[in-house]
Amino acid sequence: MIQKLYRRKSVNKRKTILALLLVVIAIINLSILILLNLSPPSMIETKVKKPYEASFLSEQEYTTVKESVIIDKAKIGYAIVIGISNYPNPNDFLPWADDDAREFRGLLINEYNFKADNIIYIKDSQATEAVIDNAFNEISSEINSSDVFMFYYSGHGYNGGILQSLYLYDSSLYSELELNSQLNSLNCAEKYVVLDTCHSGGFIPSIQGSGRYIMTSCETTKSSYSTSELDNGIFTYYFLKSQKTATDLNGDEVLSMEEMFLYTYDKTVAYTNGLAPLYPDEDFPQLPQQNNEIAGEAILKPSIGTTNFTAHSNSLDYNFTLFGTGLIVSLDLLAVLDLYTKDYDIEDLTDNASTQTGFGNYNGTLDFGASNSAISWGVSAQISGNDLITVYYTSPHDNDGDGLTDVFEIYMGLDPVLYDSDFDGLNDYLEYYGLTNPLFPDSDLDGLLDGYEVFVSLTDPMRWDSDGDGISDGGEIESESDPLNSYSKLTKTQRDLIILLGVGISIPILATSTILGYKKYKRSKLEREQLLEPGKEQLDSIYCPTCGVALLYPKKFCPTCGKRLELSE
Repeated sequence: MIQKLYRRKSVNKRKTILALLLVVIAIINLSILILLNLSPPSMIETKVKKPYEASFLSEQEYTTVKESVIIDKAKIGYAIVIGISNYPNPNDFLPWADDDAREFRGLLINEYNFKADNIIYIKDSQATEAVIDNAFNEISSEINSSDVFMFYYSGHGYNGGILQSLYLYDSSLYSELELNSQLNSLNCAEKYVVLDTCHSGGFIPSIQGSGRYIMTSCETTKSSYSTSELDNGIFTYYFLKSQKTATDLNGDEVLSMEEMFLYTYDKTVAYTNGLAPLYPDEDFPQLPQQNNEIAGEAILKPSIGTTNFTAHSNSLDYNFTLFGTGLIVSLDLLAVLDLYTKDYDIEDLTDNASTQTGFGNYNGTLDFGASNSAISWGVSAQISGNDLITVYYTSPHDNDGDGLTDVFEIYMGLDPVLYDSDFDGLNDYLEYYGLTNPLFPDSDLDGLLDGYEVFVSLTDPMRWDSDGDGISDGGEIESESDPLNSYSKLTKTQRDLIILLGVGISIPILATSTILGYKKYKRSKLEREQLLEPGKEQLDSIYCPTCGVALLYPKKFCPTCGKRLELSE
């Protein structure tokens, strides 16, 4: 298939009058700011970081301890997600922009645990200025200071020279000033904006600010592209992929937006450089941009990171940060003192938080007494969002060598001192990350241990009847039938009996047929001999009726006169 490239069109020559009006509005706003002795958002100073200037906080910057509070509220994630592919004008058709938005919405729900009801999804003909304004108003009425907001847009962009705008379905423009005004109306802790559109880098000077993270698909004067090979905008494709494949550059065990941006930047640049020879008229490479003014790292996925634990002879120092959104249902610190006696110290941290939502840094010391010390430890947080999820951090200790850490096995109900907790021949790691149940030796209840099915019989440990013949795998093994062959329902004994029965029946039939055949053969032979060598009394009675010559044996013609003979039996 020939790859098709689509530019997220710059509509520079459209809406000239509207563009002039926007410029006038911008001048008026600037004048008001000057009269009020205020600085415009970024007309004076633009804080756009270069691609590789991402900064990461050291652990020391996370260790400030606030007065302990009890978790009593949620940190809710809200979002507006927009994708426009089917513009009214066929020339504006932009494949995969709606797919970009749909998949981004899925990211918020499935990875970041945003509630689906808190995401306003706007697609194609719905994407008008009025609808977007109403979406902002709806969220503004519900969001509070501890919450998080995300704005995502995939579609065409407008370059007005001074102002950049989103080019909406009905050809109306949503300028950077309007977007900034709507962001200002939201009273929340963190605001994120991700734009996949031409000239999107030009939005950063106007919408950047404290508590905001901005990521755009290209620079101010450049275009953004989609391709049939990826079935997405190039930038969005790699941003979505970065959730699983970006590198944890600072080793804090979590992926930040900054780290995902660096992956997205590298991949987008490399991919568009590869397109340059095929499309010499396009201005490659495409260079994504970012600006981060979130305190600390910008992390939305529920996770535990920046961990620092130190075990002493009778205590454990802990320091970690809980990231994400949602309502924290439980938060426990577990220290293992003795695996064999199951001596565990569990500390409930929900009443020792640094914020009302519970998301943030935790540090302190667990005291065990003079004769006790921790040999392994971990943190478990249960968070309610779109789903009730649990995130973990565990120390790397693995007493039984099964590939699962001790504390993780305790959380999962497994035995941390047994390589194979259910004694089925498969270790706990293989079962937990496979399909079988690490706590039950026969996952499919077919009478065979899971390990036996995997390594010996080669049957499916998750199917009671691997070959679909109606007999369990264990039943077939016991009766010496083949559990992988649906035509082998009969047992070996049954097959042997059938063979013997067949032989027993066929021998008499064969013998009878042989005897009868022999008798028939003897009779026919005698008859032939009598016909070919007739007795004397028979010869005396045979004469030619015409010439009267005696015939020695019956003939059709008389050998003397040649007359045809009519012989009677």
